[in-house]
Amino acid sequence: MIEEIGLGLAAAALALPVVIEVAKRPRIQIEPHVWTPQSAVPWTFATVYVRVAPLPRVARSMLLRLSVAGATVTIEFRQNGQLVLPEIAGRWSARREPVEPEIVTGPSGQPTVRWKFLPEQVPNSRTLDLAPGRWEEVAVAIQRQDGTASAFAAESYAHSDWRHQGWDLPRGVYDVTVRVASSGVSRARDFMLDNLAADFNRFRLTPTS
Repeated sequence: MIEEIGLGLAAAALALPVVIEVAKRPRIQIEPHVWTPQSAVPWTFATVYVRVAPLPRVARSMLLRLSVAGATVTIEFRQNGQLVLPEIAGRWSARREPVEPEIVTGPSGQPTVRWKFLPEQVPNSRTLDLAPGRWEEVAVAIQRQDGTASAFAAESYAHSDWRHQGWDLPRGVYDVTVRVASSGVSRARDFMLDNLAADFNRFRLTPTS
C-alpha cells in the first residue's frame, strides 16, 4: 500500500510540470462585438473582439498564461460554401490607421486637408501582441448610410468612403470565418453576417460555431 502511494506521488510529480505548461499555453477567444461610434457617423462596422483568455481566478496567483506575439487575422466571406471574396488580411483597430493628413490647395485657392494613404503602414496594422485578458477589436465589414457594404481591412483606407474595389458585399447573408494565428497557436470561428437590408442594427456578426 505504501509503495503504491509512493508510486502515485511520483507519477503526480512527473505530470505536474506538463499540466502547468498546458495551462500556461495561450487560448485565443473570438467573440462578436456590437460596434458603437463615439459620435454620429454615416456608417457602421461589423466587428469581433479577440483576446487570450485569462486563467481562472483561483489559478492566477500561481500561474500566468502566456501572451501571443505577432498575431494575425484572416477573414473569409462565403455564400453557399463558396468564397465570394479573396481571403482578406484583417487590420487590428489598436494599430495606427495607415493615413496621415495632407494640406492641398483646392480650385478656389483655399487650403484644405485630405487624408493620404500610407501603404508602408499596412503591414504594421496586420500584427499585434495579445496579452491575457485584454480584448482587441477587428473590423470585418462596413455598411454605409447609402446601404452599400464591403469587407474592411487596412487597404480600405486607400479608397473613398473605404469602398475597396473588389470587396463589395451585395445584399445577402454571408458566412464569415475569422481566423487568428501566431507561431504555434491558432483559432478560427464562424459567424453569419446579415446584409439583407440597409439597417445598421442588423449589420453585425452572429456566431454559428
